[in-house]
Amino acid sequence: MGNCDVCCEKFNKINHKKVDCPFCDLDCCRSCSQKYLLSITDDPHCMGCKNMWNREFVDSFCTKYFRNTELRRHRENVLFEREKVQMPSTQPEVERIKAVRKLHKVINVQRGRLIELYRVYKIFGTGHLTVMNEIPEPVQELRAEMEETYRELSRLRNGGDIVDGDEPKKFIRKCPTEECKGFMNEDWFCGLCDNHFCEHCNEKITTDHKCDPDAVKTMELLKKDTKPCPKCGTMIQKLSGCRQMWCPDCHTAFDWVSGKIEMGRIHNPHYVEFRRERISSREHGDIPCGGIPTFRELREMNAPDNIMRFANTLNFLDREIVYRYGDLYDHGNRYLRVGYMLNEINEQFFKKEIQRRDKQRERFRDINNIYRMVIDTGGDLLRQYALEPERYTEIIDICKKLIEYANGVLETIRKRYTCIHPQNIYLH
Repeated sequence: MGNCDVCCEKFNKINHKKVDCPFCDLDCCRSCSQKYLLSITDDPHCMGCKNMWNREFVDSFCTKYFRNTELRRHRENVLFEREKVQMPSTQPEVERIKAVRKLHKVINVQRGRLIELYRVYKIFGTGHLTVMNEIPEPVQELRAEMEETYRELSRLRNGGDIVDGDEPKKFIRKCPTEECKGFMNEDWFCGLCDNHFCEHCNEKITTDHKCDPDAVKTMELLKKDTKPCPKCGTMIQKLSGCRQMWCPDCHTAFDWVSGKIEMGRIHNPHYVEFRRERISSREHGDIPCGGIPTFRELREMNAPDNIMRFANTLNFLDREIVYRYGDLYDHGNRYLRVGYMLNEINEQFFKKEIQRRDKQRERFRDINNIYRMVIDTGGDLLRQYALEPERYTEIIDICKKLIEYANGVLETIRKRYTCIHPQNIYLH
């Protein structure tokens, strides 16, 4: 039966079951493949050619226990680490939401004060005051104060990620507070826990704060040998080489001296290794000879009903991709990160939710792939019909076989994900 190219063990039908990568000639066993999947922080792929493996292929050789326990936990941790990398860029949104919530509390207090003043001055009585000059001064002052609060609330609601000023904040490192999930800005202030920290010892500044000499020495060593990534705040250590650095967390190149993000040619060896491990996927949808014929073209050709129905089906599938099987979630889990950073959801729930969303995206990706295949192939068939109408019988037979094949794949998707959607494709 042959031997595994990795562990050199003989193939069998249990632990060392042969795994044939659909993209290359690497022969490895189930045990080695499962260990490799647990060792990587990327999506499942071949250890040889680095091509991505879809869920169907992974399920074909992994045991059910491995998929539902070890691989699932590993996947949750990998997705969680990816989300943590994006938390510095999410913090301005968290601070904005906190500020909005504080203003709502202020408004509630102001409303209570206004109602009390109305009662005191009997503004709700029969002698209702309508002229502005007749309104008591305390009421006028409170109304002006409330108008200012509402203006600030409106600004925060429509101001995007920026809370104060016109420039986005730069975060230099993670907040050292144990329960806080925020990041400190250049002033060593964390907007989540509202604490200032000492830049010399990295401790919280209090009224009687004194720097610990040992902590100061530690910080001096860290400042000398490490610098924060300008994008995610991860501390990067420089050992040797040129000034160009590479952050392995957010995959950003930056200059060690200036701290600016590199936008030109990247030659850092870690970046080269990162690129070597990935192969870009081929893009869908290049239909030759003028693209898919429009309904107007087909009507002007007096196309048969079957051709028109097939064209309508392709249009329906295209709408399904856009409106039903697109990304349902907010800005790449942005508000899920907001809830986590505000301590409204715990780490366990966060991991389970991003794993559930990832599974949903995989299902949508599988559906998108088969729908896109039908649209691209069907579009080419319609273009062939537009060029050679006499081939109608041959082309419509191929169209029916195409739909039959696609329905078989959709049935596999429904079984794999234990769901009732998507339904089979029919000629509309």
